[in-house]
Amino acid sequence: MTLARDAATIRRIFLIAGLALIWAGAARGQTTEMMTHEQVQDCLCQQQALTAADAKLKSQSSTYLQRQQELKTVEDQLKSIQATASPGDTTAVAKSQELIDRRNLLRDQLRSDATPYNASASAYNALVSKYNAECASKSMLSFDVEAAKKNLACPAPVQ
Repeated sequence: MTLARDAATIRRIFLIAGLALIWAGAARGQTTEMMTHEQVQDCLCQQQALTAADAKLKSQSSTYLQRQQELKTVEDQLKSIQATASPGDTTAVAKSQELIDRRNLLRDQLRSDATPYNASASAYNALVSKYNAECASKSMLSFDVEAAKKNLACPAPVQ
């Protein structure tokens, strides 16, 4: 009788501990929802759109940063010439004018590049938010992923 009571007590302890773990996981929001096949397809398409948007943003960012660096270099060269040129030095005046023209052109290019760059960054951030909300917190079954990849037809990304 004591052995049976001890076994029942141990089972109750494990049951209570198991329920406590389940409740703790649910309280922290760790319940995982399984995606349907259609949701998996949508998430794979979202991943493709994210990859394309990321590549576009990186390209624009690289161009933008190169122009910023070039502008800094031109401005530094201009400061150097202006600091060291002597009055009446026509070569320094000509070089300064050339650098001023280049600086103005780079500033204009940066202004014109800023709007599309910011639009690309906003679009990318929106895609990330959508993916996180719809896909990141749910589980995909491997066979659904493989099946979705075989017949995946995603809409063309918005440019």
